[in-house]
Amino acid sequence: MTFSQGYFTVIASLLMILSTNIINQPIYSQESKDDENGRPSNKNDLSVSMKPLENSVGTGDDVSFVITATDSDSRPVAGVKIYGSMIYPDGIHKHIFGGKTDENGKLVFTLLIDKRMSLGELKTEIKVANPDYNPVLLSGAFIVKDSSEPSPVDDSDDGDDDNEDIQYSITGTVEDTSVYNFAFAGDYGCDITTRGTVGAMMKKNPNLVLALGDLSEVKNPECFFDMFKSLDEKGKLKIALGYHDMEDGDDSSSRFSQYLSHFNIVEPFYSFDYKNIHFVVMSTGLNSLVPYDEESPQYEFIKSDLAQASADENTDWIIVCGYRPFYTSPTAHPGQDILKDLYPSLFEKYGVDLVVTAHNHNYQRSYPIYSTSDDGEGPEIKDKNSNIYNNPGVPIYVTVGTAGEELHTFRDQAPFIATQLTQSGFLDLEILKDRTQLNAKFRDGQSNSDKDFFTIIKT
Repeated sequence: MTFSQGYFTVIASLLMILSTNIINQPIYSQESKDDENGRPSNKNDLSVSMKPLENSVGTGDDVSFVITATDSDSRPVAGVKIYGSMIYPDGIHKHIFGGKTDENGKLVFTLLIDKRMSLGELKTEIKVANPDYNPVLLSGAFIVKDSSEPSPVDDSDDGDDDNEDIQYSITGTVEDTSVYNFAFAGDYGCDITTRGTVGAMMKKNPNLVLALGDLSEVKNPECFFDMFKSLDEKGKLKIALGYHDMEDGDDSSSRFSQYLSHFNIVEPFYSFDYKNIHFVVMSTGLNSLVPYDEESPQYEFIKSDLAQASADENTDWIIVCGYRPFYTSPTAHPGQDILKDLYPSLFEKYGVDLVVTAHNHNYQRSYPIYSTSDDGEGPEIKDKNSNIYNNPGVPIYVTVGTAGEELHTFRDQAPFIATQLTQSGFLDLEILKDRTQLNAKFRDGQSNSDKDFFTIIKT
């Protein structure tokens, strides 16, 4: 049997097992009664099932799955929000899907059978929510095993035809399936909250930490140096400078000069490459000390640097870091017009994927957005999905001024902001080494639990 024939046969078996494991999850139901309009009159439970629509597929083919949501009386439920992921055996690659059920209570999604799958356990996790029903968390898994190994022969005849324990295979692995990991936060302070956030960052053992300004709001920066000493000595710390890092000027005793000297920085705006990722660090703390207007050396540098990175075939991701936010919900500090007018159009032109800033002591994450809309009001949302973005083509803007300073409350939520939280913590970013996917989570700096997530997928 050739590889392709074996693969084709194996996938058919996998689909049978997948549908069995998912559909047979225990589901709790309770009695429900209808109101005069035929709608459920109490908060009954959803029943959720999942099965493939095709009997067999081969390598490079798409297989479609249908998720069906019904109420306790087996009637379809429309408008159910579904978020799910199929986690490949390597534990890193995943297929993420989401959407709402239609009037028939169904949501269909497709999965490409590719060679990123390796031997092990393929897990499926689905979160389901509807305000009129109790939430559902559905999960299932099956084992992926090398088909060249003979299956054990069972001579017993107990009449049990359950194939639940039979193992099947998917072959073809990615040579390097690990990730690059980065942590971002700004507005540090120097107290127990700050140390908790920094400690949570270090537990991730990141390749780099990017500190986004206001590294110290007191006169002495030694607290910041002390907290990051181990990462700093390993060359894993990069900084942007904020207002409080620059407000005392540029004489030899100022914090500004101490930071430049300590990190051996010639200019406080700079760029660097980490593998296939290009980082641009802006200096937007104090325009009078380090200008960022259209006539400034910084603007010319950013424009030229992004053009070069965009043209480099070895660059797969471009991430801009800095202090002042470009776009923000109403809170302590608005986005500056000079920044919004000059830079986002460059970000869009040269393919920037992510812009991460601080200054507002809260967490905000935008949808992928254009800097100007058709009516000239801007910004305009490119993709209204809540968490998963396929080839968005425009940046997502994240504010993460949450390292430890006293938090800023919100007065409202801007329509282009997907998620906002008054919460300390940091942005935990993973980029797959096979260049296909960026996964980001905002983590609570004290409990290290996830508070938000989003994914950018490139094909």
